[in-house]
Amino acid sequence: MGGQLRRLVGNLEERVAERTQDLERRTTQLRAVAEITRDVTTATEVQSLLEQAVQLVRQRFDFYHAGVFLVDGSGEWAVLRAATGEAGRKMIEAGHRLQVGQVGIVGSAAGSGQPHVSQDVTLDGSYYPNPNPGNTASSQPGRHSGGGGAPGA
Repeated sequence: MGGQLRRLVGNLEERVAERTQDLERRTTQLRAVAEITRDVTTATEVQSLLEQAVQLVRQRFDFYHAGVFLVDGSGEWAVLRAATGEAGRKMIEAGHRLQVGQVGIVGSAAGSGQPHVSQDVTLDGSYYPNPNPGNTASSQPGRHSGGGGAPGA
């Protein structure tokens, strides 16, 4: 009976520790979102806002890359408007865009209006293997729109 009780207490302590770690991770993420929101509200131009947002998302969530796509006026293309790093700069210069609802996880999210989270893009049929950036392992785009502006992902 004593051994059974020790195992039960040990299991409960392990579960509490796991939940505490999860809560700490979520708290950190919510704090990052609040910081990003606070910081980007000071931007006065859309482009400046987008550039600041991708930098903050990359830094606060420790992503190696972040980008923002906006859907063009025709509603046909999700166009990369801001991205981090050299790879992001090259993609923007090349006019990188994805067909809404057709190409890639971003195109899928922009077309459906729903977030499309992929923990392992190699297993996701929507994944479009873009060589820049080349180390994508997961993706979390969602369609965003607000204030009557262009929707994006």
